[in-house]
Amino acid sequence: MISLQRIQRLAEAQRHAALLDEVITNGRPLPLSARLILSRSAAEGISALALGLQRAVELSYLATPASFMLARRLCRVTLDALASTKVGPDLSPAALALALAAWADLREQADLAGQTLDTTLDREMAHAEQAAAYALFECQQRAIASQHGVIATPVESALIIWQVGERPDLRERIAPSLDLALLRRSLGRARREADVRAVLDLAGLSTETSSASSSRAA
Repeated sequence: MISLQRIQRLAEAQRHAALLDEVITNGRPLPLSARLILSRSAAEGISALALGLQRAVELSYLATPASFMLARRLCRVTLDALASTKVGPDLSPAALALALAAWADLREQADLAGQTLDTTLDREMAHAEQAAAYALFECQQRAIASQHGVIATPVESALIIWQVGERPDLRERIAPSLDLALLRRSLGRARREADVRAVLDLAGLSTETSSASSSRAA
């Protein structure tokens, strides 16, 4: 099992590929197609730090200095990526969903433990969250303008649903930026594909459950 200290060392050394691989190997068994999506050039740092932060939150009852460091680095890497790359082939919307979920995890942990986030960190996270949500909104608008309305491949859609689709807090926050109901419907028969099922299983969703959710959303 990957330790908090190991996550911290890899993040500080900016060994994002190694961090992403080790976190996925330890408790998040994503299929190869999902790993490739998350490891694309502009997405790799975001994905690695986001999953690293999520795992760090799981490993400690209290929000730790390591988690704060990961959150700050995730803010910086996300903003740098968005400054140079549009959401698309090199920067999957799934990576931004991972980041939004990771920041939400840290906020929730601190709140439950009665901790107050550092004002500067809280402001940095809010700025990065807003930028990530707006990037998803722009991506959605481009897709709608192209008349197909779908911003992600089936595996990317499954990754987004895994990260934010089953969390009411994030669903409400991301709703103006990303049509989750459309993502669910866009999966269609792809829900039967092994890689899509593997990702949805991480969220505790069977093919039947996801289909039912899609029907309700429609």
